[in-house]
Amino acid sequence: MPPSPAPEPRAVIFDMDGVLTDSEPLICEAAIAMFKEHGVAAQPEDFRPFVGTGEDRYLGGVAARYGRSLDIPTAKRRTYELYLQMVPGRLVAFPGAVTFVRRCRASGLRTAVASSADWIKVEANLNAIGLAPTDWDAIVTAERVERKKPAPDIFLAALAGKTKSKSHAQTGADPNPQSHALQRHTHCRPDPNTDGDAKGQRLAN
Repeated sequence: MPPSPAPEPRAVIFDMDGVLTDSEPLICEAAIAMFKEHGVAAQPEDFRPFVGTGEDRYLGGVAARYGRSLDIPTAKRRTYELYLQMVPGRLVAFPGAVTFVRRCRASGLRTAVASSADWIKVEANLNAIGLAPTDWDAIVTAERVERKKPAPDIFLAALAGKTKSKSHAQTGADPNPQSHALQRHTHCRPDPNTDGDAKGQRLAN
């Protein structure tokens, strides 16, 4: 007996970095500047193992590498101060991202952002790329969940508020083989209207 066709999605949940924009170079630059103020000459490669894990781990992991004790709330506050100065005029959306989100909304799909970043960063990013927080049905940030990616919690938190049935949502996220729990609840498929490059594929995944 052939499998039943997948139901049409009612919502699309977007990750932030790697899907809508790429703020990693800027947050890395801001973090390096913050560490420099503490006498630590951190390098971009120091941060790579902690990308996507949330700013607590992003900064704390690098501090541990250098054997330094870091007050995370204070370090994050200073890093964000520097980051917010860098965003205007430098952070842009991936080609096609804004159009794709607006097309989803125009077709009646609900849209949400699920990011491991803190609200202050997500808000700044969305405003910078022309998709203001008020343009979304829901936004879930690091403050809302205990387990960050690769755990699927942040996507499931967004999903819980978007559809009555978890099977009727579609995710736009960087592929991660450790997020199988999320895949069991959603339908992930490539957007047929993208040109096939990595960034475009991630918009609908």
